[in-house]
Amino acid sequence: MARIGLLGGTGPEGKGLALRFAAIGEEVWIGSRQKERAEEVAGKLREKLRIANIDASLGAAENREVAEWCEVAVLTFPFEGVDTLLPPLRAPLAGKIVMDTINPMEMREGVFHLLDVSQGSAGQRVQELLPDSQVVACFKNSSAKELMDLRAALHGDILLCGDFPEANAWVAALVRRIPELRPVDAGGLANSHHLESITTLLMNLNRKYKALTSVQILGLPGHW
Repeated sequence: MARIGLLGGTGPEGKGLALRFAAIGEEVWIGSRQKERAEEVAGKLREKLRIANIDASLGAAENREVAEWCEVAVLTFPFEGVDTLLPPLRAPLAGKIVMDTINPMEMREGVFHLLDVSQGSAGQRVQELLPDSQVVACFKNSSAKELMDLRAALHGDILLCGDFPEANAWVAALVRRIPELRPVDAGGLANSHHLESITTLLMNLNRKYKALTSVQILGLPGHW
């Protein structure tokens, strides 16, 4: 069990991951620029967990307080917030695992497009801004809508990219505790560009077919 803080956790992905982590017994805090907004979201999530008869620990605070409190941070805010939100949090996040779920995308003429990131990917930019942290790109291909529905079983693989084996292993163990999900080692952080590109494809497929798509890698010899 760990203290997991979701920075910028009031959006769909942050709320969904907060629910799933709290449901498996992790101690979770939602972070936001505004503490009142974080507390409002946390209250609604606690009610969803109560209705599902899940006894969970879910708190709320301003982003910096969450960064100081947590043992593992999860980045769930839009890509445009990376350069402003992360530099002030370098010190409180030093030495900690940082789970990067950010996809740099924009919609143009009804189609999702992957943004060009000079460092190669959002994950690599995060690592550049937090050089004392251990960044693991993960949950980039997960549907926020599916995460939010506690009645629905999740499915698919969670692809992980990172340059710190112990951090990758910790995140993989966390993933394995969520029913029906499998962690897949997708290599170093440089490969996170491919995860972000896959998300862009999935978003366009969802829009075209009115579906909720995910990723599953076939033919692997066994679990990580």
